[in-house]
Amino acid sequence: MNKLIFDIKDLNSSSDKFFILDKWYEKLLEIPHNNKFNLNYLNDYKFSVEKEKKSIKEVNEIYEKLLQEITVELNKLHKVNWSTKAWRIFIGPWLSRFIAVIYDRTEIVLPLLENSNIDCSKQVKIGSFVPLSSNTMRDFTDKTLKKVWNDKLFCRIIYLLKTGDFNNEENLNSCNNLKFENYKTVLVYYFSFFLFFISKVITYPISFFNKFVFYKSYFGNFFQLSRLIFKLNDIPFKYSIKFFDNFIVKKNFDKKFRSKLDLFENSSNIKEKITRLLLIECLPTIYLEGFSNLDKITKSSFFPSRKKVIVTFNCWKDNIFKFWLAKQSNQGSKIIYGQHGAGYGTNLDHYAEKHELKISDNYLSWGWQKGEKILPLGDFSTFKKKNCRYQNNKKILIASGNVNIFKYNNIIHNKHEMILKQQEINEFLDNLDLNKINSLDFKEHPNDNRRDFSTLKLIKTSKVNLNIINLGNNFEKILDRYELIIYPYQFATPFLKYLNLNKPSISLFDENFLNEDVKKDFEPLFDVKILHKSSKEMAIFLNQNFENMQSWWKDQKTQSARINFCDKYIKKNIDFEFLIESLKEQEKQLYK
Repeated sequence: MNKLIFDIKDLNSSSDKFFILDKWYEKLLEIPHNNKFNLNYLNDYKFSVEKEKKSIKEVNEIYEKLLQEITVELNKLHKVNWSTKAWRIFIGPWLSRFIAVIYDRTEIVLPLLENSNIDCSKQVKIGSFVPLSSNTMRDFTDKTLKKVWNDKLFCRIIYLLKTGDFNNEENLNSCNNLKFENYKTVLVYYFSFFLFFISKVITYPISFFNKFVFYKSYFGNFFQLSRLIFKLNDIPFKYSIKFFDNFIVKKNFDKKFRSKLDLFENSSNIKEKITRLLLIECLPTIYLEGFSNLDKITKSSFFPSRKKVIVTFNCWKDNIFKFWLAKQSNQGSKIIYGQHGAGYGTNLDHYAEKHELKISDNYLSWGWQKGEKILPLGDFSTFKKKNCRYQNNKKILIASGNVNIFKYNNIIHNKHEMILKQQEINEFLDNLDLNKINSLDFKEHPNDNRRDFSTLKLIKTSKVNLNIINLGNNFEKILDRYELIIYPYQFATPFLKYLNLNKPSISLFDENFLNEDVKKDFEPLFDVKILHKSSKEMAIFLNQNFENMQSWWKDQKTQSARINFCDKYIKKNIDFEFLIESLKEQEKQLYK
């Protein structure tokens, strides 16, 4: 018998042929290398940038199509008249992720349609009754990163493919039993409502008078932000307050309410058909059942009701600011959005960049420019900061990245990422000269706890002594302890930021993820060995330069490559007069 398995417990010593989804999925099962099972793969996945780009384009097309339909349906459901742009702000980031996830997982199990000899009856049975709903985009994303939830989704899709039964009643009923809301969340809601109202009364003169709203704008410290606001003839006020930022409305799933949505369509494209069916179930409750509560608490908050010029560098979280921003967009407010991470302006099909450009009237980049909308001002978080002092102490820190086994966004993703990263980190450590380097500090990524695997778990070698450093998100605090920072993953945000502050750094980098027109800008960084194409090459470089890293880093060629690159992609000197002029121009257009 040929049997599809999702769990190592389903393996036995019989003569059965066992099928698993692919080689990358085998790593998740943690099957011993010396196993004697008859293992086979349902897929033979091979990574291709071109194939990924084609997949991204396919998802983008259905995303834009569904966004238009959702605009009509949700306006009708919530009795509002929001524009497509407003819904793009509020629901767009989740919708794009959802479609990318469903298309990807469907593609993985599609071979089962052609192969009737594989027994997947267990998956069909599970898939007939398994709830998939979530409360927010963060909740949904966390689930898509884990094997447990993905196995449920695979089972649901297999059920649909094998039975052709697109009646979703039982699963919608099962979602009704999931509880996101309880008496504690209700108490928090009313307590927050009270605090929001008090803050509204206290700050009303400011919110009424000011023509600008600054939220998570990252313009240095509050003193620097205040100076900027004064120059705009406004009263300094910071709208991003931690308690209010973190408040999330929680509501339970309501099948009856969702039955009013008319989004299912008997499409000839099986991936689209499955997406439309699951969309009604998977839409996070904050966008549907929680909409009314969000609206009420936003009206009671210190966020102004009149249209404004809004400056923000972050509106991804499903909090009241994001809801308020969508409403303000609908009223005609101007949105000035700022870059808040690496990869913008350089990476292939950068979803965040495309989304933020679509919802903004002006975009503040760290230095790159594409079109008139983008203002290449620089990175405000490193503005006026002193360069890092050189530490000649031979201490080295490895700052690791995430291991994304499952695709969770509409981005280029290699399913063999876990296999690849395991090879890379172990190859790097195995090729170090132990006579020179026998001890390294290692910092895990703060988001590793959201995933099944981390880089640390993939390390097999015991040759090098690794000291685990755990300081959460406070990366800057420990920088001065080290002579060199090593980033064993693609173009990390801290790599770019601290490269700008002249912190000695090297990084593993795959130029295949870059837009063709920017590759030439990265060549000098490869030439001076700041960037490396392989982990073995990076280890050999470290062996050769360990005793004289200072002379390498301070060499004119190294510094010239660093400075020229940063001048284009993360400028340190910011033209505030140009920024003020641009903001006032948006103010003039808003109130003309």
